[in-house]
Amino acid sequence: PAESAAAMLLLTAQGRFMQVVRRMEYPLHKLPVDLFHLTLLSLRAHGAHDHAADAKAAAADAALRARYDERRTRLALIEQVLAAMGSDASNALYLQTAGVGFFLTALALGSRQDRDEAAFSTTDSQIGKLTLLIAACGLKGEALVGQLAALHPDFDLPDGLETLRPDTAAAILAEATARTDR
Repeated sequence: PAESAAAMLLLTAQGRFMQVVRRMEYPLHKLPVDLFHLTLLSLRAHGAHDHAADAKAAAADAALRARYDERRTRLALIEQVLAAMGSDASNALYLQTAGVGFFLTALALGSRQDRDEAAFSTTDSQIGKLTLLIAACGLKGEALVGQLAALHPDFDLPDGLETLRPDTAAAILAEATARTDR
Protein backbone atom coordinates (compact mmCIF):
# COMPACT_ATOMS: atom_id res chain seq x y z
CA PRO A 1 0.00 0.00 0.00
CA ALA A 2 2.71 2.53 0.94
CA GLU A 3 4.78 1.53 -2.07
CA SER A 4 1.88 1.94 -4.48
CA ALA A 5 0.99 5.31 -2.95
CA ALA A 6 4.59 6.48 -3.42
CA ALA A 7 4.54 5.19 -7.00
CA MET A 8 1.31 7.06 -7.76
CA LEU A 9 2.71 10.26 -6.25
CA LEU A 10 5.81 9.79 -8.37
CA LEU A 11 3.80 9.33 -11.57
CA THR A 12 1.94 12.55 -10.81
CA ALA A 13 5.17 14.38 -9.98
CA GLN A 14 6.81 13.09 -13.16
CA GLY A 15 3.87 14.28 -15.26
CA ARG A 16 4.00 17.72 -13.67
CA PHE A 17 7.77 17.83 -14.15
CA MET A 18 7.38 17.22 -17.88
CA GLN A 19 4.75 19.98 -18.09
CA VAL A 20 6.93 22.56 -16.35
CA VAL A 21 9.92 21.58 -18.48
CA ARG A 22 7.84 22.24 -21.59
CA ARG A 23 6.72 25.59 -20.18
CA MET A 24 10.26 26.37 -18.97
CA GLU A 25 9.10 27.21 -15.46
CA TYR A 26 9.61 25.36 -12.21
CA PRO A 27 7.83 25.99 -8.90
CA LEU A 28 10.21 26.70 -6.02
CA HIS A 29 8.54 24.17 -3.72
CA LYS A 30 9.37 21.38 -6.18
CA LEU A 31 13.13 22.03 -6.17
CA PRO A 32 15.54 19.55 -4.57
CA VAL A 33 16.41 20.68 -1.03
CA ASP A 34 19.86 22.07 -1.83
CA LEU A 35 18.59 24.19 -4.73
CA PHE A 36 15.58 25.30 -2.69
CA HIS A 37 17.84 26.49 0.10
CA LEU A 38 20.20 28.31 -2.31
CA THR A 39 17.26 30.01 -4.00
CA LEU A 40 15.96 31.31 -0.69
CA LEU A 41 19.43 32.50 0.31
CA SER A 42 19.61 34.42 -2.97
CA LEU A 43 16.19 35.91 -2.32
CA ARG A 44 17.26 37.07 1.13
CA ALA A 45 20.55 38.48 -0.17
CA HIS A 46 18.69 40.46 -2.82
CA GLY A 47 16.79 42.42 -0.19
CA ALA A 48 19.58 42.66 2.37
CA HIS A 49 20.32 46.37 1.81
CA ASP A 50 16.74 47.60 1.89
CA HIS A 51 14.70 47.15 5.08
CA ALA A 52 11.33 46.94 3.28
CA ALA A 53 12.66 44.51 0.67
CA ASP A 54 14.30 42.44 3.40
CA ALA A 55 11.01 42.21 5.30
CA LYS A 56 9.20 41.04 2.15
CA ALA A 57 11.97 38.55 1.41
CA ALA A 58 11.80 37.23 4.98
CA ALA A 59 8.02 36.80 4.72
CA ALA A 60 8.34 35.03 1.37
CA ASP A 61 11.13 32.84 2.78
CA ALA A 62 8.98 31.83 5.76
CA ALA A 63 5.94 31.10 3.59
CA LEU A 64 7.94 29.02 1.12
CA ARG A 65 9.68 27.05 3.88
CA ALA A 66 6.34 26.35 5.59
CA ARG A 67 4.98 24.89 2.35
CA TYR A 68 8.10 22.96 1.39
CA ASP A 69 8.16 19.21 1.95
CA GLU A 70 11.36 17.58 0.76
CA ARG A 71 9.73 14.14 0.83
CA ARG A 72 7.32 15.19 -1.93
CA THR A 73 9.91 16.39 -4.43
CA ARG A 74 10.23 14.32 -7.59
CA LEU A 75 13.75 13.11 -6.74
CA ALA A 76 12.74 12.15 -3.20
CA LEU A 77 9.78 10.20 -4.58
CA ILE A 78 12.07 8.37 -7.00
CA GLU A 79 14.32 7.44 -4.06
CA GLN A 80 11.30 6.21 -2.09
CA VAL A 81 10.10 4.04 -4.96
CA LEU A 82 13.60 2.62 -5.48
CA ALA A 83 13.84 1.83 -1.75
CA ALA A 84 10.45 0.10 -1.89
CA MET A 85 11.61 -1.96 -4.88
CA GLY A 86 14.35 -3.56 -2.77
CA SER A 87 16.51 -5.91 -4.82
CA ASP A 88 14.44 -5.12 -7.92
CA ALA A 89 15.80 -1.55 -7.82
CA SER A 90 18.71 -2.74 -9.97
CA ASN A 91 16.21 -2.77 -12.87
CA ALA A 92 16.36 1.04 -12.74
CA LEU A 93 19.94 0.79 -14.03
CA TYR A 94 18.56 -0.07 -17.46
CA LEU A 95 18.16 3.36 -19.02
CA GLN A 96 15.99 2.21 -21.90
CA THR A 97 13.24 0.92 -19.61
CA ALA A 98 13.67 2.99 -16.44
CA GLY A 99 14.11 6.44 -17.95
CA VAL A 100 16.68 9.08 -17.12
CA GLY A 101 15.33 10.13 -13.71
CA PHE A 102 15.27 6.60 -12.31
CA PHE A 103 18.54 5.67 -14.00
CA LEU A 104 20.50 8.61 -12.55
CA THR A 105 19.03 8.18 -9.08
CA ALA A 106 19.68 4.42 -9.06
CA LEU A 107 23.20 5.05 -10.38
CA ALA A 108 23.90 7.54 -7.59
CA LEU A 109 22.43 5.37 -4.85
CA GLY A 110 24.03 2.16 -6.09
CA SER A 111 27.49 3.70 -6.40
CA ARG A 112 27.18 5.86 -3.27
CA GLN A 113 27.86 9.00 -5.27
CA ASP A 114 26.09 12.33 -5.46
CA ARG A 115 23.28 12.40 -8.05
CA ASP A 116 24.72 15.48 -9.74
CA GLU A 117 28.06 13.67 -10.08
CA ALA A 118 26.25 10.71 -11.59
CA ALA A 119 24.54 13.03 -14.08
CA PHE A 120 27.83 14.72 -15.01
CA SER A 121 29.40 11.32 -15.58
CA THR A 122 27.10 10.72 -18.54
CA THR A 123 28.95 13.29 -20.67
CA ASP A 124 31.39 12.14 -23.34
CA SER A 125 34.42 13.31 -21.37
CA GLN A 126 33.44 11.26 -18.31
CA ILE A 127 32.79 7.84 -19.83
CA GLY A 128 35.51 6.26 -17.66
CA LYS A 129 33.79 7.45 -14.50
CA LEU A 130 30.40 6.39 -15.85
CA THR A 131 31.80 2.92 -16.47
CA LEU A 132 33.00 2.70 -12.87
CA LEU A 133 29.66 3.97 -11.50
CA ILE A 134 27.63 1.45 -13.47
CA ALA A 135 30.01 -1.37 -12.54
CA ALA A 136 29.99 -0.34 -8.86
CA CYS A 137 26.20 -0.72 -8.94
CA GLY A 138 26.64 -4.36 -9.83
CA LEU A 139 26.09 -4.47 -13.58
CA LYS A 140 28.59 -6.74 -15.28
CA GLY A 141 29.33 -8.14 -18.67
CA GLU A 142 26.86 -7.44 -21.44
CA ALA A 143 24.58 -5.46 -19.11
CA LEU A 144 27.39 -3.01 -18.35
CA VAL A 145 28.42 -2.73 -22.00
CA GLY A 146 24.76 -2.32 -23.02
CA GLN A 147 24.17 0.65 -20.75
CA LEU A 148 27.36 2.36 -21.89
CA ALA A 149 26.36 1.77 -25.51
CA ALA A 150 22.89 3.22 -24.82
CA LEU A 151 24.44 6.46 -23.60
CA HIS A 152 27.42 6.57 -25.97
CA PRO A 153 26.55 4.53 -29.08
CA ASP A 154 29.48 5.89 -31.12
CA PHE A 155 32.11 5.30 -28.46
CA ASP A 156 34.51 2.39 -28.97
CA LEU A 157 34.45 0.50 -25.69
CA PRO A 158 37.73 -1.14 -24.67
CA ASP A 159 38.16 -4.90 -24.78
CA GLY A 160 37.80 -6.71 -21.48
CA LEU A 161 35.36 -4.18 -20.04
CA GLU A 162 32.93 -6.96 -19.20
CA THR A 163 35.43 -8.36 -16.69
CA LEU A 164 35.30 -5.25 -14.48
CA ARG A 165 34.04 -6.37 -11.06
CA PRO A 166 31.70 -4.25 -8.89
CA ASP A 167 34.04 -4.29 -5.87
CA THR A 168 37.00 -3.20 -8.01
CA ALA A 169 34.98 -0.34 -9.54
CA ALA A 170 33.77 0.78 -6.10
CA ALA A 171 37.33 0.74 -4.74
CA ILE A 172 38.61 2.85 -7.65
CA LEU A 173 35.79 5.36 -7.14
CA ALA A 174 36.45 5.53 -3.39
CA GLU A 175 40.15 6.14 -3.96
CA ALA A 176 39.48 8.83 -6.56
CA THR A 177 36.98 10.54 -4.24
CA ALA A 178 39.45 10.44 -1.34
CA ARG A 179 42.12 12.06 -3.53
CA THR A 180 39.75 14.80 -4.64
CA ASP A 181 38.67 15.53 -1.06
CA ARG A 182 42.24 16.19 0.07
